[in-house]
Amino acid sequence: MGRGERRRNTMEAKSRRPRRAVLVVEAAVLATLAAIWISGRTPPAPSVRWQFGETRTAQEPFAELPADHPVRLQVEIDEPLHVYVASWDMLRGNVALWPSTRLKSMASVDPLAAGTHELPGRWEQQDIVWHVGDGVGVTTFLVIASRRPLDDLAAAMLRFRQMGNAAFPDRRECATYAPDAGMDVVPPLHAIAHDLLKLCAEQAGIDHDGPMVPVPDRDGVWMKAMRVVTPLPEEPMTAEQAQQELAERLSPLEGLVEKSEAKPPADAGMQGPPAPPSGR
Repeated sequence: MGRGERRRNTMEAKSRRPRRAVLVVEAAVLATLAAIWISGRTPPAPSVRWQFGETRTAQEPFAELPADHPVRLQVEIDEPLHVYVASWDMLRGNVALWPSTRLKSMASVDPLAAGTHELPGRWEQQDIVWHVGDGVGVTTFLVIASRRPLDDLAAAMLRFRQMGNAAFPDRRECATYAPDAGMDVVPPLHAIAHDLLKLCAEQAGIDHDGPMVPVPDRDGVWMKAMRVVTPLPEEPMTAEQAQQELAERLSPLEGLVEKSEAKPPADAGMQGPPAPPSGR
């Protein structure tokens, strides 16, 4: 290789160095911008979808559903969130659905992990269901989701009636119980008992399924509400029919009582049959 050729190669190598340096800098800038975009990306709002009975078809606002009609809630979230579900009607007042001190569920509570959740969850290989109000009139279901625990809301819901499944042996159908502190702490029936839940109720509209609505002036908190109506039954249940239905529902518990009296429990820490609920 001659001297001229060596000089030419040297000059070409030197000319390539700045080009490589530029490429390295550009790659570093792109990596930095991508990291900033990923870290600053806001996850989409949580989304909810109601299930009525055994179908997954959304009902129109103020849809007529019979008393005790099964209700479940699907929650879809892209990040861990604290979720609170309550209901209100003139007969039972404020009811805590999720979380509830009377609920036995395999679903996690605090917080829900990112993903899709079916509330109130499952127990012993079967779905658990809430239900529409006991009597006649409007029932408002209220859902709150938050990135941070809402301690004031959680404390208020501990004073609500509690929706749970402890009264029935199959642990599927929920009933309404008194709170742990007793009925003396239950808020008055005539009004929703927390400001955030009141605001949520005011937002109830046509789109009770879909993305939740951001709460004004509260970053990382969303809300969604749904209303249904329980009409008057065409043929009201007689007192005898009501007693018969109650006896049929509680008859499995009598069997449990007889077994517990005949044979001591294997686990000394197990509780006996739960007390009857305060209402349906």
